[in-house]
Amino acid sequence: MAKKKKKGPTKSRTQQEAEQAAARSVPVTNPELKAALDRLNEQRIAANEKVVFDLVKDAKLLAPVIFNEPLKAENGRVQIPNGAQMRYVLVNASDGRAFFPVFTSIEDAKKMPGQNPEQVTYITRTLKDYEKLLQNEKGNAAGIALNPMTNNIIFSKDLVNTVLHGEEKKQQQEEAMRNGEIPAGVPVTYSEPSVYPTALVNAVYDACQTLDSVSRVWLKGMSAGTARGFALFVEQERDDQAAMQAISEAAVPLAKDVPVVVMKATEQIMKTVLKDDVALYDKEMEF
Repeated sequence: MAKKKKKGPTKSRTQQEAEQAAARSVPVTNPELKAALDRLNEQRIAANEKVVFDLVKDAKLLAPVIFNEPLKAENGRVQIPNGAQMRYVLVNASDGRAFFPVFTSIEDAKKMPGQNPEQVTYITRTLKDYEKLLQNEKGNAAGIALNPMTNNIIFSKDLVNTVLHGEEKKQQQEEAMRNGEIPAGVPVTYSEPSVYPTALVNAVYDACQTLDSVSRVWLKGMSAGTARGFALFVEQERDDQAAMQAISEAAVPLAKDVPVVVMKATEQIMKTVLKDDVALYDKEMEF
């Protein structure tokens, strides 16, 4: 990460808002997060990333800002003049992108060179605060850089969104799949199941033997966004929603809480997804 600083977005603040910012300017420490960041630097694996993401989601972080007027100390508290404006410090990466530098402690913050203590003030900010700043269309920041002079973990706009809302979105996507729906607005891919659900397959096979409208059924693993589930594609001799429901009722109890979506095997699905796959049930193979 380059060390060059430049002006960030300017933000007008009322006296009350400014005093609240000053009240949050007391240096904070994040020993657990700092330790997790160090582990992530040593070994960049998914388990270490998850710990960092879980901790940073609600952490109080130090943000360097510059006020256009000198701050004053009164009765032991920092006072910010009425009408004062505040701008965030930005740092440039080697590729020219700009990031908000944020720090886990004042010790890490002071490692960033080129700072004038008479100009720079530290206020506490959370990831949610930065999410709002990054959504500003007039801003040019690509994300945040956490402890840029030591750990230098980059959170892009998309990653900030994922850390804050990823679990919620996953639950929404899984809920849609549990309702037999494909989640809207997310990419859906199909593959062979990582674990073959033998009991589920046997139950679907037995159910299909009693459903004269069903010709063939295929099983696929399905990924929709961050959610995972099973997809059962059904080829029918005639449209029979009752048969589709019967297949779902046979499969869901044996899916071990994995969502199951039952859908028609359309001609397009046959060409793009199923191709030459072997059906788990094929009426013509019955004896």
